[in-house]
Amino acid sequence: MKMKTQSQGSATMIVAAVDPGIPNRSGAYLADCSVDPSTGAVEYALDKDNAERLWKLSEELVGQKFSY
Repeated sequence: MKMKTQSQGSATMIVAAVDPGIPNRSGAYLADCSVDPSTGAVEYALDKDNAERLWKLSEELVGQKFSY
């Protein structure tokens, strides 16, 4: 495994945070500063019912209600 410098290691996170095209690729996996076309979010990760169940479970686990 080739080690990266701190700048190289953080570059992909910077791209994810500021690249205006990334929101259009919700659930995308980034590697080496770009979206990896061979990966993507699995179907269940984008399911609204799953998101709601996870939200409710998270509220139960922390003992607090959140609005979104």
